[in-house]
Amino acid sequence: MKLDNIVTLTMNPAIDTSVSVQRMMTDHKMRSTKTLRDPGGGGINVARVLKRFGADPLAIFPMGGASGLMLERLVAAESVRHQSFNIEHDCRANFTANEIDTGEQYRFVLPGPTLGEEEWNAGLGLMTQAASNGSGYAVVSGSLPRGVPVDFYARLARNLKALGGAKLVLDSSGPPLKHALDQGGIYLVKPSLSEFVDVLGNPNPDEAMCLEASRAMVAKGSAEIVALTMGG
Repeated sequence: MKLDNIVTLTMNPAIDTSVSVQRMMTDHKMRSTKTLRDPGGGGINVARVLKRFGADPLAIFPMGGASGLMLERLVAAESVRHQSFNIEHDCRANFTANEIDTGEQYRFVLPGPTLGEEEWNAGLGLMTQAASNGSGYAVVSGSLPRGVPVDFYARLARNLKALGGAKLVLDSSGPPLKHALDQGGIYLVKPSLSEFVDVLGNPNPDEAMCLEASRAMVAKGSAEIVALTMGG
């Protein structure tokens, strides 16, 4: 994959806050020894990593409230090109606590905002426009916030196919993933094993069944490449 002409879309971005405490305790104030704040969400994280590899991706995401302003500052601080669109409600936050004594990690994923039709259409329009030049890659990754239709990624795939746009790379789960696969036109889809199981409707597929199902997706035209992650 060439590291140019890459645009990412994150519909449900977050500020990822991480703290380290000596030991997790109930009913006690736990003093953090270390606090980190990073811009998060699938597409934003992809753009951050690509930037470190020398690429110059464009990250598209919604921005709302004080948390949205902080999110945009954090993205800009990593010199990632970005284009945000305004939403009424605050962007979400995620929280991770690392326990030093045991090495255990506790992860809290907080609910995100609810987007109106005009707001999610703005994201769809920006991504379609940015990725409609016929070259490069359009990377969409992460969950969809409340209010966004489950066929959102399928609509994007349809738009890019009609316009001869960039190759679509999809990393999602649940109904949004199913709808996009039914639409087809995806260059690469990257489900985890649990996400793949959900799509197949088989709770206990073995490796051979996963391989067969992946080949069937390619033959059907759902995706040109299926990158299935089998680990935790």
